[in-house]
Amino acid sequence: MRIEASQINMNSGHASQTRYERTETLTTERRQTNAQGEESTQRTSLTRSTNFTSKELLTYSDLRKRFSESQLEPDERRLASLQSQPMANTANTTNTSADAPFRLELSSDDRVRLLLIQQLMQSLTGKEFKMQLFDARSFKLDLELPSQPLPTITTPQVESFSFQYHREETFYQAENTHFKATGLVKTADGRSIDISLQLNLSRELVQHNSFMLRVGQNLTDPLVINFNGNSAELTETRFEFDLTLDGHPNLIPSLGANSAFLALDKNNDGIINDGSELFGAITGDGFNELAAYDDDNNGWIDESDAVFQHLKLWVHPGNSDSQQLMTLSEAGIGAIYLGNAKTPFSLLQSGDSSLLGMIQSTGIYLSEDGSVGTIQHVDLTV
Repeated sequence: MRIEASQINMNSGHASQTRYERTETLTTERRQTNAQGEESTQRTSLTRSTNFTSKELLTYSDLRKRFSESQLEPDERRLASLQSQPMANTANTTNTSADAPFRLELSSDDRVRLLLIQQLMQSLTGKEFKMQLFDARSFKLDLELPSQPLPTITTPQVESFSFQYHREETFYQAENTHFKATGLVKTADGRSIDISLQLNLSRELVQHNSFMLRVGQNLTDPLVINFNGNSAELTETRFEFDLTLDGHPNLIPSLGANSAFLALDKNNDGIINDGSELFGAITGDGFNELAAYDDDNNGWIDESDAVFQHLKLWVHPGNSDSQQLMTLSEAGIGAIYLGNAKTPFSLLQSGDSSLLGMIQSTGIYLSEDGSVGTIQHVDLTV
């Protein structure tokens, strides 16, 4: 082909956008019991948000470096470094002499806790906050004790003290390029060729990261049956129940109206007495505990298994006067599948976003009418 004449027009365009959003929440919870046995809970919550948009193409690592300074964000590398160090022998010294220098070694867990306390105080006061170990042996007090014994002072007992740091990040990047060519070409052999070409290129990248660090708050999991195809929900109302099997009642978040605990009344007293009659409180794996009752090993708990007729749904947990139990047959449940998939999801309290529990995994059950429902391993804060 030989070109004799041509007229070509080209145009193009390019657009890009980078967006970065981050929300951090630091929550502390302190539970106390006073001398009269009355319980109280004090919560403190701080939230910081970052929203950034640019027409430039920036990477996630670029933005992490740019916004690394945060009053709430723990230094993950420092935490990882602390946690990776070997456990120290706390408060042990090799020299027992009274004049020997005092040396207290903190465990890695204690160092993480101190770091969180330090960052919390800096967030609350806006000032630099430092902590150091106190050597009581370096102080000599010359006090004369009174001849009469001091009166006994009753002080509140601290039941629990916990920290929770939660970070949600969303990184979004988009790029669009278009190219268009039009024109007319004449060749030496007399042909005319119309040029019309259009090219569009586009891409999008969405990345979501979630990080949670919790210190001082225990999670214990029972299995929860959900009705009407819903997922488990927790309410701020708590009730007393010995879920951890230590002989002392815990304050347990209540389930939503469409859920019930799967229970086994082992002593047939018509009451769910403690966590041993739920699935998961003993081993931390409710699905595995339930699977031990699969007599025919078909992967289901159904009428072929002896335990089926003894399983109960604990609909209204509470004291013995308000407990309501129903059988699987009364609830219309025909079989429970023992397989499950990991579905981590935080269940937070409305208002201050403190943690009530976490959904860890989800399975299914079949109703007698053929409909499908969910059964979930839910960790509860105690």
